[in-house]
Amino acid sequence: MEPQTSELRGRLEREVVKLRRSGVIPPSLEAKMTQAVNELKPRLRFDSTKDRLFNVEATSYIDTAVPTDSKRPGVTYVKRAIKAGVGWYLTYVTQQVNNFTFETVGLLNALELRLSEQELRLAKIAPQVSLGHTSGQFPANILAEQAVRAQLLDRQNEQPILVTDAGGDRLLAELTALLPDLVYGQIEDSDLADRSAKEGLDVRNSSLLWHLEHCADGALGALVLRGTELECSPVWFKRGVLAETRRVLAADGVAVLIHHEPSALASSPELSATAAIRGEPISVAAWAILADEAGFSSSTETIDVDTAVTRLQR
Repeated sequence: MEPQTSELRGRLEREVVKLRRSGVIPPSLEAKMTQAVNELKPRLRFDSTKDRLFNVEATSYIDTAVPTDSKRPGVTYVKRAIKAGVGWYLTYVTQQVNNFTFETVGLLNALELRLSEQELRLAKIAPQVSLGHTSGQFPANILAEQAVRAQLLDRQNEQPILVTDAGGDRLLAELTALLPDLVYGQIEDSDLADRSAKEGLDVRNSSLLWHLEHCADGALGALVLRGTELECSPVWFKRGVLAETRRVLAADGVAVLIHHEPSALASSPELSATAAIRGEPISVAAWAILADEAGFSSSTETIDVDTAVTRLQR
């Protein structure tokens, strides 16, 4: 990136942070602005599907009227004789091929039109696509939060720290007080996000996986992974979060995962309903398998019969 571009981007980022902290841009408004920008992004490029289909259609016709002229004496007559002898056969075969190609390209054009319509519809949906309604929170665990604070304070870098599902307790506020200007939160619920911002906290109103997917490689010094959105989700979502977490973590970064055994659902009918709709929590052993698949080394501290804290490192 050129120095001038880098300087301009830095100034813009600092201004956005300033506006966030002043409350001028609530997290829910920022999410809506992001959605509006995504809707305005051009969907047709030079190498787009529509352009490629146009090129296929333009070049797909096979012409049997091959040239027969030649500068060499007698060759022209030989070519014409060959063409007269096999031309009827080639014309018959190529006509069938051309008909098939025409119909195939027509079908692909129809499919491209339908896919484009679906893309336009999806673009109108908030970019932070949710798995569905979430209701209920796992009860706050003081010992688990103490373990998280200890591991974050022990880290060696000064890069940003992300606290996920940050609207249900005071962990984000406590970490912000300990590590000012480094900690920010992710909250899926718009009302909770705006409420947290009014309390002076730096938050992003988006889904967890969407936010991670839009972070740069190695951008975060640490992550606190926890909450209903993560735990009450299908396995593919959990795998995606772990894969993105490994990508966005700095080389010396650490992720701390607060998770619960499936038995913890018994404490809340709302949580049980959410798990039935979205997906259920998984055991400590299952998290260990997923962490290993994602390329993490992990160590788990059991807090109580339902709760554990796992440290993940690249």
